Amino acid sequence: MDAANGGILDDLCATHIGFMLGGGDVFAVQFPSFLFSLFGGIVADRYNRFKVLLITQVISMVQAVSLTCWFLFTGILYLKSCH
Repeated sequence: MDAANGGILDDLCATHIGFMLGGGDVFAVQFPSFLFSLFGGIVADRYNRFKVLLITQVISMVQAVSLTCWFLFTGILYLKSCH
């Protein structure tokens, strides 16, 4: 998934080479993990881990599908033909 994120970020930010060289992409990926890790640990300790994992995976799936549809329908990304 990290390789796919990097490839999409390269496509979307091709004109903003300073963002890529400055480490902005690494910061954008790592900062939310740093920000929510303490809260996530508290939730994982207090609630059923299976339900927490199931809920987070469903949210992740919905986010991935919705972002893909949004990118495809707005023309930000397009599917390349396989011929």
